[in-house]
Amino acid sequence: MGKEVKMNERLNHEIFDDDVYLFGPFEKKRPKIPDGMFKDKDLDKIKVISKKLSNESLLNELKRIQPPTTIDYETYPIMVERAIGSVIWDVEEKEYLDLTSQIGVLNLGHCHPKINEAVAKQMNKLNFAIATDWPHFPLLLWEKTLKAIMPLDFEIMVWPEITGAGANNAAVEIIKTLSSQEANIYLKKNRGSRMVWLAFEGAFHGRQGYAKDLTQEKPIQKTQHNDNLKVIHLPFPDDREWRDGINIESGKTYIEEIQSCPHRYCFRPQDVQGFFMELVQGQAGVNVSDKKSIEQIFDYCRANDIVTIVDEIQTGFGRTGKLFAFEHYGIQPDVITLAKSLGGGLPLGAVVFRKDLFHGFDQEIMSPGKHSGTFNATPLACISSIAFINALYKKTEAEKIINAPKNKSQNLEYELPACENFIGRAQKLGEFMINWFLELDRQLPYLQDFRGIGLMWGIDIIDEDGKPSSLLRNKIIHQCVKNGLLVSQSGVNTIRFLPSLNIFLGQLEVGLERFAASVNEVVEK
Repeated sequence: MGKEVKMNERLNHEIFDDDVYLFGPFEKKRPKIPDGMFKDKDLDKIKVISKKLSNESLLNELKRIQPPTTIDYETYPIMVERAIGSVIWDVEEKEYLDLTSQIGVLNLGHCHPKINEAVAKQMNKLNFAIATDWPHFPLLLWEKTLKAIMPLDFEIMVWPEITGAGANNAAVEIIKTLSSQEANIYLKKNRGSRMVWLAFEGAFHGRQGYAKDLTQEKPIQKTQHNDNLKVIHLPFPDDREWRDGINIESGKTYIEEIQSCPHRYCFRPQDVQGFFMELVQGQAGVNVSDKKSIEQIFDYCRANDIVTIVDEIQTGFGRTGKLFAFEHYGIQPDVITLAKSLGGGLPLGAVVFRKDLFHGFDQEIMSPGKHSGTFNATPLACISSIAFINALYKKTEAEKIINAPKNKSQNLEYELPACENFIGRAQKLGEFMINWFLELDRQLPYLQDFRGIGLMWGIDIIDEDGKPSSLLRNKIIHQCVKNGLLVSQSGVNTIRFLPSLNIFLGQLEVGLERFAASVNEVVEK
């Protein structure tokens, strides 16, 4: 059980007397209720739980209320209470280093002061307006900010959304709608018959609607789901299997490889509407695509009038050492989907697409009411996003680790130079992680194939027979939690590292030391 705490220390809550928590099946102690909050007959229905808080007791409460569809109580047996930067505390006041950035949502860490300050100010001006009915000033500021930073050579339009899945669903809706027109300057005529969509094997684009059709990463996500789109999943051109556009095993180019398997990949290019791509797959195991293969795919799509859609939901906003992953590949997607870190910690998504997609279409098709959403681009989310983007471009200071352990490749000292912004810093910290893991891989068993880009990394866990082991992977993650470190699962047997771009160099080293200790402890058992 955890330490005893006062309610107002725990949640800054003034409703309840003494040290009690709402909910639960434990002691019946009536809280002080403000006048008019409940009717008298409701008071006896309110139960409270012990003031001695623990992860176990509160998780048990949660299990009684919420179905365990996503929560892995065994691997992550904690209840988070507060956080700052790259540090999280649970309800028992135990401290954890967060090397997940909450799966890429918090690229500048928890509770960034500039973001918090901006949101707090906006809260006192306008906390909510439905942007699709009553456009608000923060919406315009946000869309102009997004337009200003996009590294594209053409004019863009922005379609606000609330989630990554929502952004991908909206991207499909936009393309389907525009393709129903008989004339379009950018797209060729008579696209209404194009019913096929392409995506990569291992794709993860969301868990709802069209996005779920495009997803292939986990079979469980397809349970009780009837696809609305005809999606063909093509091989992901992993840079471990492809070099300079050539398959290492077959010696064929990417397009030649697809065309050599007409029964497996059965489609005609003139039937394909769009190609959804993650250039770096996060959920499927942190897989980085081969640059030349991606160039071949884009050339093929351009030649066959196939719309290219790049999902930057996890890779965007500095995660890969560039503002967006597609910048590493020298390509210009027709459509880009964004979410996660876009909102600076608040729910926000977007579809960014080339403006000339709209040229020549019937205005009535995209008239008001075609697309809307109650919580799309709220004032708070827009302001949070603007503050995040501004902070992302702030110049960083040089940092140094002195007297680092001698078994590290950086020996006694490692210096991280000052960077123009946190995007460049992600690249430098990634280099630090490469050096660290190369040395670790030589010392510890069961680790294999450290790969990634920027501050997006994965390492595979194998058993004593050299086979992929999700069981051992989960044990290591669980031991990491015990040792005060949060990392995440990915793919079949991969541990994923997504540190915040502003994590202190010393914090990152401590986190990696805790990971090494956790692997050792699991191996010794």
